[in-house]
Amino acid sequence: MGVPSFSLATPINPNFKAELPKPPCFISAKVGTSDLESIRIVESMGFNLIDTNVRFQKCLVNQIKEFPLPSGYSIRLTQNDDQNLIGSVAQSSFIYSRFHLDPSVDNCQADLIKRKWVENFYLGQRGDYMIVACFKSKPVGFAQIICRNDTLIIDLIAVDSAHHGKGLASSMVTFAESLALDHSHKITKLVVGTQLANQPSISLYEKLGFRLCRSEYIFHYHSNETN
Repeated sequence: MGVPSFSLATPINPNFKAELPKPPCFISAKVGTSDLESIRIVESMGFNLIDTNVRFQKCLVNQIKEFPLPSGYSIRLTQNDDQNLIGSVAQSSFIYSRFHLDPSVDNCQADLIKRKWVENFYLGQRGDYMIVACFKSKPVGFAQIICRNDTLIIDLIAVDSAHHGKGLASSMVTFAESLALDHSHKITKLVVGTQLANQPSISLYEKLGFRLCRSEYIFHYHSNETN
């Protein structure tokens, strides 16, 4: 973001306003859609509603449906030399993210945030697996995965627009399910989040057997704005 960035934990302390970091800064907050008191507090503090995040969950079963890919396409785990191409896919593939929806964040900056997000995987700072979709061995899509207790979280997923409609996202989700089952049955569910505005992703997850389990409002606070 170019300024110190913070995430506000919930439930939110009503006295937090007196503890706001000195400008310039950026603060984000995820508030459950039924947490009316926290919503009231962040709105009174000058936070702006940017997005509604919806989370989907799927309980794992031993039998996984396969999604055959067109000729030339394949799914695998990442290799170190994938970083640049995966970064490029991340930088050019998102239009519904909370940063892209925030009018105070330049689109080029929002694109760069997504690139940095996946580059953090290769730095060992975020994620446990990176699943890669390839065309003729060249990465054209990815799914960044986090393992947390009994849950596999699809942290970020994208496919280059030139390769949409090939079933790559579905195949990467299926590959993630296979990874989960390889964990000696310690992983029992798969979780993924997306934006309410991202209807294509919502339709995909529902088609794959995911069900809505949680919704959150996303608020942003920019200290250089008039609040």
